[in-house]
Amino acid sequence: MDNYKKYLKYKNKYLLLKYGGSHQNRKLYVQTILNNGSAENMTNQCFWISILQFLKKNLNFSDLTLKTLRETIGRLDKSSRHTLFDSNDPIFRHAASLVAEIFDLTITIYPVNSNGKILYNGNLIDKIGNGINKVNIAQFGIYHFQLIKHFIDNNKDSEFIPAVVVNGNLKFENNNIDSNKIKLEILIIDLKSDINDYKNTLNELDNNLKDMNIMYQYSDDLNLYNQILSTTDLINEITQKLKKTEQELSTYNLLLSEI
Repeated sequence: MDNYKKYLKYKNKYLLLKYGGSHQNRKLYVQTILNNGSAENMTNQCFWISILQFLKKNLNFSDLTLKTLRETIGRLDKSSRHTLFDSNDPIFRHAASLVAEIFDLTITIYPVNSNGKILYNGNLIDKIGNGINKVNIAQFGIYHFQLIKHFIDNNKDSEFIPAVVVNGNLKFENNNIDSNKIKLEILIIDLKSDINDYKNTLNELDNNLKDMNIMYQYSDDLNLYNQILSTTDLINEITQKLKKTEQELSTYNLLLSEI
């Protein structure tokens, strides 16, 4: 990949970070595609069925079967045809990482209660893979998984009834759950993710800029010079955004500590 294409790649990545959706808009509830974990004479396969549903619905693998999916992964033998998925088990973890790599997936698992309410906690959220195709999965209890169809703000037009609104505020059935705390935890996780993305992009851009500067020492290519200027401007812009995001994170961490 030449330097100009690298620059365009990082510019596109930054624009997605900047304009691709605010962490302020993260939803609190989910709607899922149901599955009971049983298919093709196998049971307790709800996690893999959720992956299969996504591949069929979003990536046009309409003829893919659960059996073929498991065989494609190559890490799941016959003894696991009736075994619950456990992300802490190294065999299952590796299998999930392989399926993410094969199909270019990022699998995000959200703990939820039986009504679809996200029990969001930074220590509970789980991500597997780093692909372009985003797969969101709800985890009910310890071992049941379902593919998330929609994130929603409230129970309007939903098969779930996760909460009611009292005086304009969310009121959870479980009084021990503070909706403001959940919102802050969601926000903080998103900010941390943004910061990590900014840092990775800056690192890549910085390396690219060094390469271009070395090349420019042996060339008077005007296009290369313009790329250097554009990359430098982009680095400065992302650096300012990073500082602002880190300040926001510090503020929200302070607010969370006071709840």
